[in-house]
Amino acid sequence: MKKRLFLILTLILAIIQMQAQEQSKTQVGEYENRTERHNRENCKDVSLLKKQYIKDSLQLAPEEENDFWAIYDQTEQEEQEVHEAFLKFKNEQLVVLENGRVDHNALTEAQKLLLLEKRIERKTKLALIEQDFFNKIQKVIQPKTVLQYYKLEKEFRKKVISESKKREHSLMKDAEAEPIPKKIRR
Repeated sequence: MKKRLFLILTLILAIIQMQAQEQSKTQVGEYENRTERHNRENCKDVSLLKKQYIKDSLQLAPEEENDFWAIYDQTEQEEQEVHEAFLKFKNEQLVVLENGRVDHNALTEAQKLLLLEKRIERKTKLALIEQDFFNKIQKVIQPKTVLQYYKLEKEFRKKVISESKKREHSLMKDAEAEPIPKKIRR
């Protein structure tokens, strides 16, 4: 079961890699629109994989299942809203590079301070959402199942990070191996 999920995760990450290569060939305006849409789609794909991974591995009693997944889905939605609000702030009020990172050198001191405040605000909101999630699920599932849930979430995160690093390493190797186009050669 875990091997199947790992294979699905690998396939999705390979698809993400191919889509990222296609994006590098588009114009700058198209790039920005597609990147934002692409990131949202990838987040949804990873969220679905995470949910399926937990669902397949977590031992929930039938009477626990509906309540747990309702709480889980609500929490995921709340977390997504916090992340989207932060992304909107970055894109509207800061200088953002093509890779989605903030160009810290282009920021004023006031913008740097605002960015730090928004990051702390985001972390605080996410921590409160996590606390609320814990308080709710401990009422509907057994403590050993709560522990199992957090263990599965941690395992999934490690697998995603590992696959992401492998993909990044592969992209770097591919970039080094690409021949120089004739127009650029001298």
